[in-house]
Amino acid sequence: MANGVWHTGHGTEINLSLPDLGHPDRPDLLQEITASVSERDSQLLECLAHPDKRECLSESGGKSPWMFIRQGRVGGRRPLVASHLPITHKATKERIVETAGRYGPRAP
Repeated sequence: MANGVWHTGHGTEINLSLPDLGHPDRPDLLQEITASVSERDSQLLECLAHPDKRECLSESGGKSPWMFIRQGRVGGRRPLVASHLPITHKATKERIVETAGRYGPRAP
């Protein structure tokens, strides 16, 4: 779980702990980021580790770098929470090609 994500379209961090998400100039941002992944670009939201070139422990555990936003449950509150998308077959293939390119022979 994370309290922030990287918005790849705007190139900015979104802070899920803030009522305005850290972007008071974008009133439709909440609706945009909470849309179903099937209704938006699946690569719209990214793990915050990537822009900083850090390794994400969730990814090394087999999850995708791409994120979705859901309502959490903490006591009586329902805060926004970012979670990693599961890896699909296509994402697994892309990850293998990327890793091979970094550490081994070139893949087509």
